[in-house]
Amino acid sequence: MERQFYLDLAASGMSMPIGTHLVLHEHNDHAAIVQDGQRLGRVVAESARRFRMPLAFPLMDLKLEKEALLLARGVPASAVDAYHFAEIPESNGEFRLTKNMAAVCGAIRYIATETDLIPVGMGIGPFSLMTKLISDPIAPVFMAGTGMTGEDEPEVALVERLLELGFATIQKYLDAQIEAGAKAIILCEPAANKVSFSPNHLAADCRKFVTGDSCRMVA
Repeated sequence: MERQFYLDLAASGMSMPIGTHLVLHEHNDHAAIVQDGQRLGRVVAESARRFRMPLAFPLMDLKLEKEALLLARGVPASAVDAYHFAEIPESNGEFRLTKNMAAVCGAIRYIATETDLIPVGMGIGPFSLMTKLISDPIAPVFMAGTGMTGEDEPEVALVERLLELGFATIQKYLDAQIEAGAKAIILCEPAANKVSFSPNHLAADCRKFVTGDSCRMVA
């Protein structure tokens, strides 16, 4: 799609809810649907039609990248939700699409090939992913905001390494979605807020942890 299409869409004042999750849970077997690309694609299309949107928004599940990153490092699936790194991981691991990630890509492919809707991909931002990987992100982020680096403080070094690993995981997942046919990407950074960032460091922290990585990733 041409960039102007999205600019015109925004200028028109169109509001588009990401309601795929709501539509999905109208189906009794929603737990099975999220692992079936074609069926999930039909739900995504159903949501777009329901809300009269030209863009087909995928299911918003911001846990997928954490799961993939941890599984690649041998963390059992049963421990993923509660797992936090206490030390810097040395191995990059071998990224593989999880079953749910593969279903998202399948849904995008369905939208691209079976409908006239515009398929949209989605991923969590590197900063928000990092905050899910450690028990207390606020202290090291504050220290980094004062100018400290990983050479000064082990906690900051852990944050820097997890941002790097998270960035690589997210990029590979987005690449898979683009290969499946995504024409636009929603990158979500819910943790980039005044709870995570000191008001005194807000602008600098956003440049360092959010806009810099995000812009470089989707360029």
